[in-house]
Amino acid sequence: HIIRIGMVLSNTGGALKKLKPIFRNYMGSVLGSGKQYISWIHIDDLVSQIIFLLTSKTEQSVFNATSPNPITNKEFSDALAKSLNSKALFKAPKFALNLVMGDMAQILLDSQRAYPNEFVKAGFEFKFNTIDEAFNDLNQN
Repeated sequence: HIIRIGMVLSNTGGALKKLKPIFRNYMGSVLGSGKQYISWIHIDDLVSQIIFLLTSKTEQSVFNATSPNPITNKEFSDALAKSLNSKALFKAPKFALNLVMGDMAQILLDSQRAYPNEFVKAGFEFKFNTIDEAFNDLNQN
């Protein structure tokens, strides 16, 4: 199997660990236009997907390890802020991101709208279908 992994949401590392303090302090922002898609997955669903592939008889294929509900950057920012009882008050324009981050800004501004077709076809059941469910869980721990 080949697994392509979306943005993993976890309290122990990655982007979310760095974003939470920023958003808690009302410094979170929408990046660029905010229309670019983010294919995300809760860490628990990712682990479950890997176990699912190791223990089930699925055909060899490319599996997108993402939630079934990709969202825009604006939706992501608004949901994260809401889950932390905050607001995403700012908008980081493309030119500012390019100025500060150089070529790395493109990673934040690119859109990826992957859907876990193969997992859905194989009968995988997601624990976290929406970004609100994922953030609510991660903010309790």
